[in-house]
Amino acid sequence: MSLADKATAKALKDMSVLGRFVALYCRDKHADRPKARFTYKGVDDKVWRGIELCDECSKMLTHGTAKRLICPKEPKPYCKDCDIHCYGPGYRERVREVMRYSGRKMIMRGRIDMIYHYYF
Repeated sequence: MSLADKATAKALKDMSVLGRFVALYCRDKHADRPKARFTYKGVDDKVWRGIELCDECSKMLTHGTAKRLICPKEPKPYCKDCDIHCYGPGYRERVREVMRYSGRKMIMRGRIDMIYHYYF
């Protein structure tokens, strides 16, 4: 049984939210790059809702998904509040940039539920 098979409902939701953030960022910032449908072995495709990403964003989401699946904290805190920073070099800043951009964009589009993610 893989780690993905043991993913909790909270972990799947976290991965879905990260996927939506990365997809919005990729669509706006990397519009000129070729895209492919994102998949992660062992995680149901419904989590990703058919998002398409460029190679760079796909690698970032793969890294984020892997780190979420192996997170030892339960319940998992927000990464910014965690004492174990598990993102690899460079990824932490890139994910922050994606969250900053996409969070604001989603809030401006009326996604009120994203306000909680943005500020907390």
